[in-house]
Amino acid sequence: MKKLTFLMATVGAAVLTFIATAISVGACHWGGHQPKEPSILG
Repeated sequence: MKKLTFLMATVGAAVLTFIATAISVGACHWGGHQPKEPSILG
């Protein structure tokens, strides 16, 4: 029983991480938001 709970928590965390990554990448590409590069860099 304990193994199943741990497995569900692990899978849940992985899924949430994947969703958060997809949202952040999607926001950059589809939203057209490109942060301006600071002039000190270049």
